[in-house]
Amino acid sequence: MIDDWCEGCKYSTFPYKAKLPLKKNNSIHTFTSMDDVWYVIKLLKEELEEHNETSEKKFELHQTIKSHLPFFACPNNFISKEYQRDIQ
Repeated sequence: MIDDWCEGCKYSTFPYKAKLPLKKNNSIHTFTSMDDVWYVIKLLKEELEEHNETSEKKFELHQTIKSHLPFFACPNNFISKEYQRDIQ
């Protein structure tokens, strides 16, 4: 859970609702824990693998997750306070 170092966003505390960033399923989902976030990341991975199998243009998993994450989860849940300081 994020503490006082985070400025907060609509996805910083559970529960919250967000639209899934998927082509096959972009419904509204209720996120109650990081398990829900990881489930959506798994779905993103599956969708990416399908895309990469059938398309000439290939995408990297880490780039896909990084670009889609702000649409359904707080990125600060994945980067510790210490690493945030190092990045700044």
